[in-house]
Parts: sequence; structure tokens; C-alpha cells
Amino acid sequence: MRKLFIDRAKKIDTVSRAGFPLAFLFFNIFYWVLYKILRHEDDLQFLKPYDCSVRGRCTGASHVLTRTRV
Repeated sequence: MRKLFIDRAKKIDTVSRAGFPLAFLFFNIFYWVLYKILRHEDDLQFLKPYDCSVRGRCTGASHVLTRTRV
């Protein structure tokens, strides 16, 4: 019975030795790709020209750079 537990523990250690680094690698790839995609969308939204024709409100984020409050 004790040998069974030792063998099972060795198998878990062997699988974990490869599994955890691979899981970490895949998580990081997923995270950074998603981060870059969302960040790129934010950058594109930031560069959109502003439109102040709707009730005097400016839409888009670039008006922050080009307009000052009066």
C-alpha cells in the first residue's frame, strides 16, 4: 500500500514538473495577447477625432488632448 502512494506521488511530481510551467506559459501568452489587443483598441479609440456636434458634447477620447476646458 505504501509503495502505491509513493508511486502515485512520483507520477504526480513528474506530471507537475512539465504541467505547471506549460500552464504558466499558456496563461502568459493568452494574457499578453489579450492585453495587447485591448490596449490597441484603447489606443485607436484615443486617436479618434472628436465630434462635438451632438448637443455640444465631445465624443471620443482625443478631445482631452486637443481641447481645454473653458
